[in-house]
Amino acid sequence: MVRRNKIIYCPNKISKYRHGLEFAIKLFLSAAVFFLTLSLWGYFGSYFYRGLFSESYFANTVEILGKLLVAALFVFFAMFFWQQYNILAFGGRTRRRVRPPNASILYCCQKNMAKKTKSAATSSLPNISTVFAK
Repeated sequence: MVRRNKIIYCPNKISKYRHGLEFAIKLFLSAAVFFLTLSLWGYFGSYFYRGLFSESYFANTVEILGKLLVAALFVFFAMFFWQQYNILAFGGRTRRRVRPPNASILYCCQKNMAKKTKSAATSSLPNISTVFAK
């Protein structure tokens, strides 16, 4: 049962198997992104170096730009799917925000605080009727 307007993330209520699964997925995706990033940097760096020192500059430049466009589209779609995952995982939840207090609640709190401070202030003083009763 999903409760709305409550604390979003309670790690003590999530099973250790789910924690392990989430950790494994995050670790795998992080390693894959790291490997792909290094691979693409290495590939495009070597390709750019080879393209710079060949005789057909223009054809290689167009080819490099085409491959860079493919890489940019890959990054765009990776971030787009990441956004979709975040919307699915966290989209319908409200964040931890303090609600503005209701006026009646404030009045009751002030009234109770006044009673507490009045009783605390008068409890330390002696009762006047017993002092002058003699």
